[in-house]
Amino acid sequence: MTTRRKLLLGISGFVSAGIVLRSTSPAIAAADRLKLSEEAWRQRLDPDVFDVMRNKATESPGSSALLSEVGNGVFACAACDAPLFPSHRKFDAGSGWPTFLAAVPGAVTEASIGSQREVSCSRCDGHLGYVFSDGPKPAGLRYCINGIAMRFSAGVRMSSEV
Repeated sequence: MTTRRKLLLGISGFVSAGIVLRSTSPAIAAADRLKLSEEAWRQRLDPDVFDVMRNKATESPGSSALLSEVGNGVFACAACDAPLFPSHRKFDAGSGWPTFLAAVPGAVTEASIGSQREVSCSRCDGHLGYVFSDGPKPAGLRYCINGIAMRFSAGVRMSSEV
């Protein structure tokens, strides 16, 4: 059971380790977060999805069917179905993983660990991939995401401002 003391000690551990957390927008309300036990996640997720999203593994480059997905819609979290990336923000970076210019506001959290910035789902804290600062202008960001960590829903419209 997490106590306030454990939570504060954990946060201070992040700070002392040089880890900085940042959300793309206001945080998801605590009541909307999805917190499950490791066993519940194992039952809910395919073993390969579990390995990427809960153990922070990386799928093989070029292995995801979502790499070539060009339809209009939204890419959602494979663990909790939260909308993550609108299809009009996807581009071919040649990296071997689905790549995006920007996330849905508030959908992802970034954790800077040294020079790497890990991207997680803000709702379920599932590992998605990484964001790099070598993307196209004007933002200059490149969200390189494990395809196995997402599902594509065709026809779902997102604001063009996302």
